[in-house]
Amino acid sequence: MELVILLLIILPLLSGIIINFLDKYKAPVYSTYIIFVTLIISLPLLFIGPLDTFSIGGIFEFNPDRLGLLLSSYILLVSFVIHKYSINYMREEEGYVRFFSLLDFMTTNLLILVLSDNMILLFTSWHLMGVILYFLLSHNYKRKEAVEYSNLSLTTHRLADVPLLIAILIIYKELNTLKVSEAVELILSDAGTEFNISLATFLIVLSAILKSAQIPFHLWLVYSMEGPTPVSAFMHAGIVNAGAFLVNRFAPLYVNDVFSLHLAFIVGSFTAILGSALMLVQNDVKKALGYSTVGQMGYMIMELGIGAFALAVYHMMAHGIFKATLFLYSGNVIHGARKDPNIPKDEFYKAITRGREISYKVPWFFYGILTVLVPLFIFILTHIIVEEEFFEYKTSLILLFFGWITGAQVLISTFRVGREKPVLTGLISILSLTVFLLGYVVIGHGLKVFLYPDAEFMEIIYHKSFGENPLFYLEMAFMALLILFGWLFMYYSSKKKYLPLHISLYAHLSNELYIPHLYRYIKNAILKISDRLLKLTFAPAVAGSFGIFILGIDLFYIPIILLASLFIPIFPVSLFTIAFIKRMGTFMLIVLPVIGILLIGMIEVPAVMKILASITFLIHSLRLFLLRSITSFPAELYSTFIPIIWLLDKKDLVLGLFLAMIPIVFFVISKLLERRFGTSDLNLLSGIMVSTPKLALTVVFILLFSVLTPPFVSFSALYVSMSYTLLSFILLSGWFVSGIALFTKLSKILFGNKRDDIEYRDLSTAEVVSLGGFIAVMFLSGVFYLAGGM
Repeated sequence: MELVILLLIILPLLSGIIINFLDKYKAPVYSTYIIFVTLIISLPLLFIGPLDTFSIGGIFEFNPDRLGLLLSSYILLVSFVIHKYSINYMREEEGYVRFFSLLDFMTTNLLILVLSDNMILLFTSWHLMGVILYFLLSHNYKRKEAVEYSNLSLTTHRLADVPLLIAILIIYKELNTLKVSEAVELILSDAGTEFNISLATFLIVLSAILKSAQIPFHLWLVYSMEGPTPVSAFMHAGIVNAGAFLVNRFAPLYVNDVFSLHLAFIVGSFTAILGSALMLVQNDVKKALGYSTVGQMGYMIMELGIGAFALAVYHMMAHGIFKATLFLYSGNVIHGARKDPNIPKDEFYKAITRGREISYKVPWFFYGILTVLVPLFIFILTHIIVEEEFFEYKTSLILLFFGWITGAQVLISTFRVGREKPVLTGLISILSLTVFLLGYVVIGHGLKVFLYPDAEFMEIIYHKSFGENPLFYLEMAFMALLILFGWLFMYYSSKKKYLPLHISLYAHLSNELYIPHLYRYIKNAILKISDRLLKLTFAPAVAGSFGIFILGIDLFYIPIILLASLFIPIFPVSLFTIAFIKRMGTFMLIVLPVIGILLIGMIEVPAVMKILASITFLIHSLRLFLLRSITSFPAELYSTFIPIIWLLDKKDLVLGLFLAMIPIVFFVISKLLERRFGTSDLNLLSGIMVSTPKLALTVVFILLFSVLTPPFVSFSALYVSMSYTLLSFILLSGWFVSGIALFTKLSKILFGNKRDDIEYRDLSTAEVVSLGGFIAVMFLSGVFYLAGGM
């Protein structure tokens, strides 16, 4: 069975590679067939599983449990539908084959995510999900908005990676394992400190919240509509839902949880309400669907917050399939609207354009019965029929409450549109809601038994979610008041005179609660800080070199530390190092780290030098934002990543050589650009993604190597830094900023329009293979070295 599990991962991966060498119009068809075959292979595993964990090479560890096998089939189903739809939809688009290749890579990555047992492998997939999405959203690269908002998406996803990485470090430090299955067994056997594990679960929930588009971190989802419609469908069906999987993967850890489930419930309910409200004021169909997903993701996170883990998975799949089909059909609508802008004057159109004017007056007590008694009766009846113990837990009342309100909304909305025959419309709506809810409850209950057959475990999770917490009652009171306000608002807004509050609310909601303005302010502030740091002269370097003497360091070590700080740079002495490398040449990129590592190996590094090293990493990461030429990157990157060596244990100092490869590969790419185009200026060169695809692929290889290497090759440094909270925060901030800066700068040459004054000459296949192979060998050797030491 291990081979079958590997086939699920290998087939889409091979498809993503092979189709680049096939005919333009045949490649997507073959890609779709391969995804379909993989889907067929995955389905029997649902009935055979769960299977035992297995490992390849010590780090490629997989756990095909029920959750992983279920989501594998779901991912492949959604991927197949989107592949099939995109064959015709994307036919006339540039980068037709590239689009399908990226879809295959995303499918492969999501399969690895749901099946991985090794936490480093899981984190790699969690991180690459945002990276691949970045390239998918940038498909329409000639549109400035597409590239800009793909950068926003990448920023949010990379921010979501940070809490998960810290959580993995905490779990490893507490339980001494990087296997999820082993960590679960240890937790269930009462190993580990409750506080530290609860901190890890909090960070896992925070990571899920960030990647699941919870307000105020939702703009990446809503503003990503410049990407192709099939990408939006895949994103809403499988990517934004990943938070539910992450929490479920670490579910047993929540037996020691203290406050993270409360956070999930509060943030989720807040997002569900505001996301739905913001959806109502949108006049763009895809943006309205985006805010609809934000609201639904709020429901999903709220379900996690009350301990309904399996229900969140069901919500993830049901909403994903539903929203994917909506987006795909919206693509048909958009194509149709371009050809025929006329809008049909049907009943729904009249209901929207005429507001709330109704031709058949209905008493308000009828609305009261329709929105209070009928949905409440239906919800209670369906749950009692399927799951008698549903009402044993207080948290179930929250699901009942939200379901009641949602059902009321469905009934009254349908009734208002079909106002000519109100009674018949109401009866049909009630019957439809009953059938739907019965199916919903049956499947939800079955999935809970399928994923979590241990009833005692689920009882602990339900108790942890709220129990006797007074927050539960406050939330219920708040929601009741909110719904009461909504009813009153609806009643008065149906009068001839609109409420002033109606206009005020619309103004604030139409401005999206001013969250985009806040994002722009933060972006401008970061650029201003980066500009000032880039303009620093040698004066701070001179002052800094003397400042080392007054840091309380043992006098015996000062000469060695001062000398080492020139080779393994410490800010502001690092300014000297940059100037020295630029003057002496690239050979220094190899010599300096070797000498520096030897010097650091002679001493015990003081804690203050570790803090200074992490600050250096962050400062030079910020400086990367304003570099204008690839030629200036190697020296700056040297002072960005090499300082991490100060944080390594002596036994791991050799990992510094892997970090030293980052500036070296950037030097190589700068020379390749200059040789072919006569310049490596980021403001002069653009459009290589289509004009020189092999060179673009090489740039992408280098980019991925640069942004992935620090957290993995220097995992030891991050692990050591866990003893210092401030140090960890600064170090991870540097990792976050450096990745965003590199993606932002290199996107300028990858995307954009082809220039007429430049002759575009691509790399040969041999050059791509040699450089790409070298990078792959370096990265994998570092990862396996790390795996061997863990």
